Amino acid sequence: MLKQLLQRTHSHEPEAVIGPTDRKWTLVVALGVVLTAIGSPILAGTEQTATGARFQILSELSEEAVLDRETHLIWERFPSTEPVSWSNAARSCALKGIGGYHGWRLPTFFELMSLVDPSVRGTATKPALPTGHPFSSARATSYWSKTAVSDDPSKAYLVDFLRGDVLGGSKREVRQHWCVRMKSSELTPERPATGPQVTYSGSSTPASPPS
Repeated sequence: MLKQLLQRTHSHEPEAVIGPTDRKWTLVVALGVVLTAIGSPILAGTEQTATGARFQILSELSEEAVLDRETHLIWERFPSTEPVSWSNAARSCALKGIGGYHGWRLPTFFELMSLVDPSVRGTATKPALPTGHPFSSARATSYWSKTAVSDDPSKAYLVDFLRGDVLGGSKREVRQHWCVRMKSSELTPERPATGPQVTYSGSSTPASPPS
């Protein structure tokens, strides 16, 4: 069809009068033929950019970590699926060498909540994470933060990736943990930290936000 359109200008036959509407549709058809012939790279490129706009899998860390461009935090791509206590979770992160680098730690309350997408409804098999996220072993369950509860030192905050909720749990409980590090620092393991102190009211919502 595109060849016929191009050859038409060299034909000796009388040309039909083409109005504005006909000319518009001729251009649309020609453009469609061209995009089909070359595999529509413009459209494909746009889709790839939209899908991977926030998260970037880091090849320099053996594709074992992911950069969040919104927060500039680096998350382990495959968070542990073994439930552990709060202190063991902090120790586990400090000892990890993800992608050949140390310096991993438990995230703060705010850092962990930054991964929750409130527009995504979590299910038993689908955590409330942004659509198209690259975290293949993330689960729809609660994960430890390093933020301790101020009025009860035996508790720390957890982020629930099933409901996108926050709750306090005993540090002796066994829960999932997800390690994080800053983009260009923390090159050596840090000691487990208690984190900022906050007030816990006993409900699933903090009485006062973490600092």
